[in-house]
Amino acid sequence: MPVSRKISSTQQLQTSQVPAVQYMMMSILSFMSLESVLAILSQDSPPLKNLAPQVRKQTLDELGALGLGLNTYNRQTLASSLNGEYIWQEGSSKLYEYPGRGKPMLFVPSLINKPNILDLSEQHSLLLRLNELDIKPYLLDWGAPGNDELGYSLDDYINRLVRCMKFIGKTTLAGYCMGGQLALAAAILADQYIDRLITIATPWDFTNSYLPKNSLWWQSFENLPDPVPATFIQNMFYLSDFSNINQKFIKYGQGNFANDEFVMIENWVNDGVPMSKNLLRACMEGFVKNNILVRGQWRVNGVSINPKMLKAPVLCAIADNDKIAPKNSCMALYYRLKQSRLFTCSSGHIGMIINPKYQLAESIAGFL
Repeated sequence: MPVSRKISSTQQLQTSQVPAVQYMMMSILSFMSLESVLAILSQDSPPLKNLAPQVRKQTLDELGALGLGLNTYNRQTLASSLNGEYIWQEGSSKLYEYPGRGKPMLFVPSLINKPNILDLSEQHSLLLRLNELDIKPYLLDWGAPGNDELGYSLDDYINRLVRCMKFIGKTTLAGYCMGGQLALAAAILADQYIDRLITIATPWDFTNSYLPKNSLWWQSFENLPDPVPATFIQNMFYLSDFSNINQKFIKYGQGNFANDEFVMIENWVNDGVPMSKNLLRACMEGFVKNNILVRGQWRVNGVSINPKMLKAPVLCAIADNDKIAPKNSCMALYYRLKQSRLFTCSSGHIGMIINPKYQLAESIAGFL
């Protein structure tokens, strides 16, 4: 449904809150485990007994920094600045058009994150940098599922993406993280609408994924509301890697991160999108547990989503230090594509997108 509404606005908003008590409790439990280990080992090792007070002091200092970091973040406000014009809607999904007359490019985000990371601020916007390079971005916002979308499958969302592509006309399709998987499927199903494909930090092989694969975990779905709250999905990621996530807030509490940038990034990380119970189970069981992508078992509308079937040229952008979409997982997709070019940089999952020094925008413009 075509619509038109300017959405450029700036307002101060409270950050998406992190559960500080939960984060602190996980660190306290780790500290208690460390204390038990130190007590046992110190009995047989005098050098370790002498070292134990230093380890204990460092750990307690980090606990204090963690508490400070969490509380400081939760008290922050940030300016929400949106760029673009909302020109199309279907269900909960909206399409935003950016100004300019350059080559059209449609960006597809993940279903569980808001698209704002691609246009975080004037200084941290991949879309605005591309705009300066004579590229006209379009941004799809999947939105939270409405009542009519609770029964949606991945096929339904990919079919919606195809209709969005048809509305724009022939374009370059770019997908970030899970959005790259959806974009690849849409490109195979409707290659008449795409000129080129770009996958950014798109995982394909989940063999070594840190996400839970235990069948007991799936049973917890039965007691969840539908749609599954974004906080549950965020906790799933947190509990799978809580030590590294806590370290971010420890460093923030110690003053090692620029305040504005840290707050913007963590606000996006914690401001997720709910997902229907049906769809979350299908993604976790299919992609993570059964690894259907790398096994060639993913089908959409009855069509096998085999990367080798793609006719269009592809740019695979991969971050060397990505913990969300590890390099080896993303390389599994690159190796399966016929006409593919590789871009790598020494960043993490988010840094590649928001930091101009990695020159992702310039590499995309060169690919076009």
